[in-house]
Amino acid sequence: MTNFNFRARAELKKNQLEWEKKNQFTPREIQEITQQALENIKKYQADMEKSIAGQLDYYQTVYKALYNYQEALWNSKNWWQKFISFFGFITPEERGLQNVINESKEKINENQEKHRAVHIPIWYLRVLDFFGIDLKNYLSFSGYSDLGDDMKLKYLSHHLMGSTNLNHYKELQGNSFSQAYQNFIDDINEFLNENSLDNSTREELAELLNKLNQSTVLTKEIEYAEVLNHLSDHIENDKLLDDYAFSVTKSLTNLPNGETLIIPHGSKSKGSAHAIVVEFKKISDGECELRIFDTSGSTELTSFGTQVRSLIAQDKTRPVKKTTPLFISNLANNSFINDLVSPLFLFQNNNISIEEMNKLFVDLMDNNQLIDDDTQLTLQTNGTCAHSSLQAWFKTRVSPQTEALFNSFIVKRALERLNVIHDEHLKSPVKHIDLAAQYNHQKEMYGDLKSAGEKTVAEAAKRLAKCKESLDVEYPRLKNDLTALLNKKGKSLDAIANLSEYSEKKLRGNKLSDYEKRMVQSADTWSPIPRNTIAQNGLFAFFSTVENPYASLSDRAQKAIIAKKLAAYETFNQNSAKLI
Repeated sequence: MTNFNFRARAELKKNQLEWEKKNQFTPREIQEITQQALENIKKYQADMEKSIAGQLDYYQTVYKALYNYQEALWNSKNWWQKFISFFGFITPEERGLQNVINESKEKINENQEKHRAVHIPIWYLRVLDFFGIDLKNYLSFSGYSDLGDDMKLKYLSHHLMGSTNLNHYKELQGNSFSQAYQNFIDDINEFLNENSLDNSTREELAELLNKLNQSTVLTKEIEYAEVLNHLSDHIENDKLLDDYAFSVTKSLTNLPNGETLIIPHGSKSKGSAHAIVVEFKKISDGECELRIFDTSGSTELTSFGTQVRSLIAQDKTRPVKKTTPLFISNLANNSFINDLVSPLFLFQNNNISIEEMNKLFVDLMDNNQLIDDDTQLTLQTNGTCAHSSLQAWFKTRVSPQTEALFNSFIVKRALERLNVIHDEHLKSPVKHIDLAAQYNHQKEMYGDLKSAGEKTVAEAAKRLAKCKESLDVEYPRLKNDLTALLNKKGKSLDAIANLSEYSEKKLRGNKLSDYEKRMVQSADTWSPIPRNTIAQNGLFAFFSTVENPYASLSDRAQKAIIAKKLAAYETFNQNSAKLI
């Protein structure tokens, strides 16, 4: 058996695409499709996937493809053919097709029962499932207002502690995978809903939301498996692991080239846990790269040079680790993906340390397949690994301007929420002498967290102001550039009510070439447009010519690009004014 049958799945996908084009519905065509399907199933069964979810998925794919063809075949018949078919009078070729569909359906039913036995092994969970209640949906809570008091405190502490060491307050440390991911999703949604943003930034954040939602499905699988192990000592963790690894491999295989997938990773042991983010980037049909976001500062994956630099400079940054290109088929069938996620599925008496969690990465490092990336992350000070690793990943996926604006908005909102809780706590009377010590502890904790939060908010505002300074230089230049272009047509910048819509209207029109449309779509919103400048070198001045990538474009295309940039700058200025 194999972890993922790439060859059988590739052949089935190829046949699927061919079957969708078939529309003659001749006996020969039906027989040909039936024979191909039988050969697909035979090849798959010769090297069956270990995962029950994988087997179920394969037979469902076969069934759906053949059923769709059979439905099209039925629709092509006249009323008389449909009438006699209803009574079972069909051609031998159609009967052969029906037999393969029936066989696939039987395999689906068989694997569904196996899947239920593994994933819903306890009778009262099956009762809940019967009534449509999925326990996974209750492993995290969406929206700050729906969080319990303890979870609200963790949410606020993870946003506000920052670089202030508050590890002595245990109640502020740690969080579950699924809740950390859900909190981050809620943060992005709040940011989108409560700020006026240009379309490019909205699209950028919507794409990240989609990736986080995909990852949240995986986090719930991990924590659901943990819940099962708390409820029973007879859980088949090896099969849960196989199904999870299959889901990761399938998601990676289905990624378009250039796209990414993030999965939660970490280790669990008695009394402690650690979380990191692993990002897969598909670089070609058969290859991918991994990036590892670990904010713990563990030395196993830190190069000697980085350790020396950090020691001398007392630096709290580390390079993100990334792999050289790796074959996806090797990752799956050499058990790399299974080994990667296995620390999350070893429960009960199996304690996995951070060193054991990193062993797979250390092996890559020893083989020169794990190297330092150009991007840096900031190490966590407190027990905020799940949130901090997500934050480190987020910084690499958005512009510094968007990240600074987002972070400043979120931490300021968190401090406002903490102030409400803090004020309520101060007003609450101590009703019993035995609660006095607890009250004083909480009072001190809220006070320390508030002080840390004020520092974090101030640092975020300072970073946001620095981003604004660089934009303040480019903003008037862009306005002048667009004004000059508009003046050629006798038009005014003041007449444009919405710069984002103006840019997109130019893009939707038919007057731009395909090349120009691509240039407008790919134009970096925030980078300054290169300009000819006079540079001073010692006593001599010289003329520096920096290539402007937009100089060869038509005025219409240049106006679309500049308007796109100005839209982002203006919304940034509006939003940052409320935070600085």
